[in-house]
Amino acid sequence: MAVAVINGALTKAQAARVYAVCQKIVSRWVERFRQGGRAAKADRSSRPNKSPRQIDAVLRDRIATLRRQRVTGKHIALETGVSPATVSRVLKRASLSRMKDIAPTEPVVRYEYAEPDGLIHLDIKPRSLRAARPPDHWRQDAPEQFSWRRLRIRPCSA
Repeated sequence: MAVAVINGALTKAQAARVYAVCQKIVSRWVERFRQGGRAAKADRSSRPNKSPRQIDAVLRDRIATLRRQRVTGKHIALETGVSPATVSRVLKRASLSRMKDIAPTEPVVRYEYAEPDGLIHLDIKPRSLRAARPPDHWRQDAPEQFSWRRLRIRPCSA
């Protein structure tokens, strides 16, 4: 497209209609092609070359130092004079945005034994009386008034 416009085969308006772009884009591509040839038309980053409002390294280090002292982002913003959103972005880039990133939790202490089955695990759960009672054939020699068969559990009426 840029070559056709430069050689005069197409006008900028015609090229814009043929390639379904606006004339401003055609002008931009033609100018890039004139400045650097085919290499200038390659994809490039849209990131700006300069960021004049970027936070300087001294202030970034100060924010990180305050965070390592476990100061909250709002208090860091008040002390350094920058907005809380800026403090949040700086802390995110430094991987200090969460408290657990500042001081990771200590690993869990596990008990290990030299021989297998050195530790027995008991799982104790509360059980209802109905589930905990022994089967009836265990109590066949007991007197009749203590028979598990005669024991009735009824819910209380409310």
